[in-house]
Amino acid sequence: MECTVFRVILAALFISFVAHQGFYTRKVQHSADAVLEQPEPGRASRVAKLFTLPALLATVVYVIHPAGMSWAALPFPIWLRWLGVGVALSGFVLLQWSQQTLGKNWSRTPKLVEGQKMIVSGPYRRIRHTGRARNIRAH
Repeated sequence: MECTVFRVILAALFISFVAHQGFYTRKVQHSADAVLEQPEPGRASRVAKLFTLPALLATVVYVIHPAGMSWAALPFPIWLRWLGVGVALSGFVLLQWSQQTLGKNWSRTPKLVEGQKMIVSGPYRRIRHTGRARNIRAH
């Protein structure tokens, strides 16, 4: 029974994260003419992309047919599983707060867009802005 509860929670979180990302990706789109600078992805980003599809597939397999992922099962205590749910929910709240604070300045990948403002409110009030960001007017 416990396993079923966590599978349902995982499925709900997975769907929520994907829907949330899709919503903001559609809501905030910058024209190619407005993009002033878009850095090339670094090695870490490229490696992370390699693991994205296998991680998504493993999540779907676990939710639909947990026995298919039994080889990767670890005997975590129930309190640690609930702690993981709490961390994931906290991450989702931070994601929503961040994207709401960024508004039209948000993008799926880092880029400098014409008319963009440096955000220094919300979760970004404690982040140190360096480099080129200093030339952008604070908002």
